Amino acid sequence: MVVYLLAPLIGGVCLVLALGLLGRCARRVLAPRWAWRTGGGGPGPGPATLWRDLAAALLALALSGYALGVLLTADWEQSPSRTCATQRFGLPEPPSDGPGAPRLREREVGLLPPSAVCHWSDGARDGVPSWINPTVLTLAVGALGAAGPWAVIRHGNCSGGARRPADHSATER
Repeated sequence: MVVYLLAPLIGGVCLVLALGLLGRCARRVLAPRWAWRTGGGGPGPGPATLWRDLAAALLALALSGYALGVLLTADWEQSPSRTCATQRFGLPEPPSDGPGAPRLREREVGLLPPSAVCHWSDGARDGVPSWINPTVLTLAVGALGAAGPWAVIRHGNCSGGARRPADHSATER
């Protein structure tokens, strides 16, 4: 029951975070172009900035996909049987209640990875499309892959080159 209540909250938070990240990336991409058109600005963003923005954009897309999956697990019909019937038949009630009509046995919901499996007497059906979880995983791995070069470039810029060992000869006398 707790999962049903958390799904809209988690999905909404992920969407807000994704929109914030995408807005930040769009502002960083469009600001240098706007400055160039108005005659201001400099040479543009460096490679570390480009890698960082790519990682942020991929993370935002992964969060959006995860939010979509989580929102599809929510029990919007306020009853597992109505939600499963809507997902399967497009109607809140099964089309027939005859002896051969499929009956709902249970509904399993998971948030990581997002899934909402309705177990019917004639099989199971997931309410979350099969492409969402692989897409979210691919985008998250891409974000980590883009964050790697950003961290290497940033660390290289902050270290100031090779460090020399401290000269302790003056203090040893």
